[in-house]
Amino acid sequence: MLIHRIDYITLSEEGVVMKDKLIRDIEVRLATFCPDIDRDAVIRQVMESLKDYDVTEITTDLTVRHEDINTNILKKYVACIRIDGKSEKTIEQYVRTIRKLGELICKPYTEMSAYEIRYYLATLKEKGNSNRSIENQRAYLSAFFQWMFVEEMIQRNPCGKIKPIKVEDKVRLPFSSVQLDAMRVNCKDARQRAMLELLVSSGVRCEEFCHLMISDVDLQAKTVLVRNGKGSKDRKTFMSDLAAAHLQKYLDSRKDDRPELFVSNYKLPYSNKGIDRQLKSIAVRAGVDNVHAHRFRRTFATNLYKRGMDVHEIQRLMGHTNVQTTLYYIYADDNHLATAYQKYAA
Repeated sequence: MLIHRIDYITLSEEGVVMKDKLIRDIEVRLATFCPDIDRDAVIRQVMESLKDYDVTEITTDLTVRHEDINTNILKKYVACIRIDGKSEKTIEQYVRTIRKLGELICKPYTEMSAYEIRYYLATLKEKGNSNRSIENQRAYLSAFFQWMFVEEMIQRNPCGKIKPIKVEDKVRLPFSSVQLDAMRVNCKDARQRAMLELLVSSGVRCEEFCHLMISDVDLQAKTVLVRNGKGSKDRKTFMSDLAAAHLQKYLDSRKDDRPELFVSNYKLPYSNKGIDRQLKSIAVRAGVDNVHAHRFRRTFATNLYKRGMDVHEIQRLMGHTNVQTTLYYIYADDNHLATAYQKYAA
């Protein structure tokens, strides 16, 4: 049998030991699974192939180390973006994406390359994720690595080499007046009607809607105070006369002393999913497709714009920091554009 000690000057002592261990492991496997093979010949060829390489062993300790490093980095990042006012829902999306990257690449975030991030995004495509979803995750990762760059954890942002993914803009339609009327007549009780009218006339986000308290609405002034909205900011919006009337009717029917504006039959506050379930039950009876709370917000913005409200005023009511975001919510069809042209054309 061959003597396996390999004394190459260029190799470290640890590398030589690891190489010896590797050769012994190969010998055992050959003896077990290939008993009839010329093992000496195979070993000679393996040794010849390995002569210019050092060998290290991947250990459990190393795996634990990189996971610990990533966990600590992610904790610091979450603390920073929470201070910056990111919502908990947004933070969850960031964390989910960053963790998935770490689980796939299995190395510290500080050592990841543009190639490895591209590989992660490619796996998303293979799994059938839409371009919109992949682009969102690319943006989350870019923000994360840019933060590490600013914090001087890395010398450059590896996402800087990755171009934004082209996303086909889908036309997201608001509800038509016919659809709204169909849903109005198909509300089964005062609570559903009050929900519908308040959503379409106030423009609040679903999460904000869930957190509204009775004390946040003034039925006389027809105002709605949104506390701790997106970006941890308070703002005031309004409701229509119709919404105020149906909200008063609903509140008069309440037999509990809960402070929340809307509660379930079990006297518990609604979650986002609970609100959507109520809206979908209305939609099924009304025969209206694609009904969810966010579409009411889009309808709110579009209706105000068509009635002549300045887009910057709509921006304030919706709680947007950037007017471009508000414009994204507004749908103007050809008929509206033609009317506007006739109004302002010379």
